[in-house]
Amino acid sequence: MIKAIEAVGFACRLVVSLGFISAAVGKASHPLRFNQTLRGLKLPSHLATTLTWSIIAWELVTGATLLSGAIPLVGMLSAALLLGAFLIVSVIVKVRRLRVQCNCFGVSETLLGLKTAFRSLLLGTALAAWYFAFQTVGTSWWPKTMVEAIHALSVAAGLFLIGCWLLAISYLSAIVKQRAAYELAASGADAVRIHR
Repeated sequence: MIKAIEAVGFACRLVVSLGFISAAVGKASHPLRFNQTLRGLKLPSHLATTLTWSIIAWELVTGATLLSGAIPLVGMLSAALLLGAFLIVSVIVKVRRLRVQCNCFGVSETLLGLKTAFRSLLLGTALAAWYFAFQTVGTSWWPKTMVEAIHALSVAAGLFLIGCWLLAISYLSAIVKQRAAYELAASGADAVRIHR
């Protein structure tokens, strides 16, 4: 049981850390786009510029700290603060009905709102699972054998895919609704042709 908890904790830590590192790299690759996001939140230009690079650095350091597992509680607290801030901003933007592009992982057409809030909650859930594993095991575990590494990486890949599917539910729902409307319209057109 402890081995499973270690592997799941490592997988969750890996997913969250790579999420922060990829967000930092994406923002650093297109800092002006993320700066536009911050200005879309009605921040002054000079503050948006300062925050752009501060958030990039904070995400990169947080991701590296989580990945290394060297100072786990600091990494967890830093990640929780970032995710909490992202969640609050997403909800505020949704409530105020602002149209602000996320650009959280680089260039994106996704608007801040419920989807970005949900993404923060998913990453927060993975972070909480790692915290539980850390409290249970008492250490930041690293795989010691190739078999352990493969198991842990498989769990991490599975968690990532589950997260992607959960984030895509709104798109899948829209596709199903469009398909149903199309089929209804098509069957109505067929009924009109039969009556003629």
